[in-house]
Amino acid sequence: MNAKIEIIAYEPKHSFEILVRPHDERNVKNKEEFKAWAEANANGAAWTARRISDGKIIACAGVRILWSGCGEAWAIFCDEIHRHKIEIHKNITAYLKIIINDFKLRRIQAYVRADVPVAVNYVEHMGFEREGLLRKFGLDGEDQYIYAMILEG
Repeated sequence: MNAKIEIIAYEPKHSFEILVRPHDERNVKNKEEFKAWAEANANGAAWTARRISDGKIIACAGVRILWSGCGEAWAIFCDEIHRHKIEIHKNITAYLKIIINDFKLRRIQAYVRADVPVAVNYVEHMGFEREGLLRKFGLDGEDQYIYAMILEG
């Protein structure tokens, strides 16, 4: 089966090109905060998944390095992610292993909106464990869970 997406190096502008899902849209409305977030995500290892047929950005994801041994996973998906979920999942899994080794990570954490069950299910499927609830934490004051993957070694 031929790949329908290609993986390219992440650039902050990709985060603005993506047509986000409705539950992500609230976080994008403050352009200055979103711009700062998108630029900070270039600190570490990040990639963009782009549809080959028309160049549409499907997903941006990566791990921002917080300090030695600790990173923060992040991802932003378009509203068509379900059409490419297997390819995206394989790429995220493969790149996560590379990032863990390259940056010698012992902890990767991620924030997930508590009111988005599909995001909660996905991060748990990836092997992250919920550590707690952060009340009124998000850009719009929404509750978020903090998840972590603790790595041996």
